[in-house]
Amino acid sequence: MMKRVKKHLLSLIIITFFLILPTVVFVSPNFVAADASLRESQTGLDEIGSSVFGESGEPEDIRIQILKVLNIVLTILAILMVVLITMAGYRWMTAGGNQEQVSKAKKTLINSVIGLLIILTSYSISYFIIKRLVAITTGDPNYQNPF
Repeated sequence: MMKRVKKHLLSLIIITFFLILPTVVFVSPNFVAADASLRESQTGLDEIGSSVFGESGEPEDIRIQILKVLNIVLTILAILMVVLITMAGYRWMTAGGNQEQVSKAKKTLINSVIGLLIILTSYSISYFIIKRLVAITTGDPNYQNPF
């Protein structure tokens, strides 16, 4: 009975992961967009790109690329934490009064919530730092130096 439940739970997690991940990564709106002044400050990149890669287009700053990668990684980790929280809740509900399983579920739940808080904090800090770096290096007139 327990093997069957674990098998169904694992298949549910895998299906959910493969349905939610593409939706979050490919369908969600662009999290960041480079400023027009940043694009304009990068002169000559169109010519270099077209001569090396055979194509031309708007150049994208490395800081924006880093922020996109961080968004994807932190999104995957957040989905993993939500799955762990769900699994801990399921384990707690199916414990049937077994104190060992309840304590194990509580421990997993607490650790998952702490992990989710760390992920959200790291996302906020990285987003703040990258946005400030872009504002400072492009000479954004709306940026107010706090120091």
